[in-house]
Amino acid sequence: MDLIRFKWKRDPDNPVIRPGSGGAYNSTACMTPVVVPRDGEYWLYYAGGDSENKRRVCLAIAPQDRPTEFKHVGPILDVGAQDEFDALWMVCPRPFLVGDTWYMIYTGLPSTGWSRGLSRSIEGLGMAVSDDGLNWRKLGMNPTLTGDHFEEYPGNTSIGGGGPPLRVADDDVTVTYRLYCSLPVGRPSDDLRVNQEKLAIVGHSTDGLQWTDFRIVMRRRPEIPREDCAANYPVVWRDGELFRCLHCCIGTRWGAYSIAEAVSRDGYHWYRGEGGDDNLSIAPTEDDSWEGRMTCYPTVVREGGQLRVFYNGNGYGSTGIGTAVADLPHLSD
Repeated sequence: MDLIRFKWKRDPDNPVIRPGSGGAYNSTACMTPVVVPRDGEYWLYYAGGDSENKRRVCLAIAPQDRPTEFKHVGPILDVGAQDEFDALWMVCPRPFLVGDTWYMIYTGLPSTGWSRGLSRSIEGLGMAVSDDGLNWRKLGMNPTLTGDHFEEYPGNTSIGGGGPPLRVADDDVTVTYRLYCSLPVGRPSDDLRVNQEKLAIVGHSTDGLQWTDFRIVMRRRPEIPREDCAANYPVVWRDGELFRCLHCCIGTRWGAYSIAEAVSRDGYHWYRGEGGDDNLSIAPTEDDSWEGRMTCYPTVVREGGQLRVFYNGNGYGSTGIGTAVADLPHLSD
């Protein structure tokens, strides 16, 4: 079991979705993309930000053979009322299929914004349902998940994004969905290692609606300067008998996110290399470009013998969404 150590080839046209490219609804941010292959197309769900700092779930679609030529569908799910948990933001959309029904898990932010600190500002994750992946309605039980599952972090309500739920067949009969998430536990402080502390967690479900058995699967590494603050936003997929992951790290080295790699035999215990930059996957370019200071929020899709990633750059999506590909010569199709 080892890391792949991807050699990413960034697209020269990055960012392929730019703020304002759809209209006023995405004029300030295009963040937390998730790609879903459908009928020869890539449906890219993301959070579009407007000039009033509201962020809604939006959709853009591109042909799979021209994966940078997106056409904007626009907002497909709107923020809630002033007193609801998702009144300001709906980010990290994660659509997935259970049978013939589409569900979407998303992160809400209330009208109070981040005023209660990282660990308590988010009141939970919401869920929506759709027959076609285009027309959505929110479920009445929202918020459906909160970040209060761990005695180690009393009073914590915040819970955040990651990849879409992963379908795992436990045996010939039982199917379990794993929801890999972020757990923001940071507390107000001038120390970035305290203020921005985030973990990676996983929950389990048999129907995609009720989630239990939450476990911490990844923590920051104090000895690694690029991830001594946070290791979160896990995007997990299967590679034969292995589980692989791209995740986001925050560290004092850059003071912002970068994207790293991990591998596991069971999806719970993760190998992240031998230290240093061994598992660094997509680093900020350290120049004046759209991703010079930050890379974050990856979403991956297999394209034959290569892997494609869509991701954000500076400002958590304020410079748009880019893409890159890496060869997977050792993996079979």
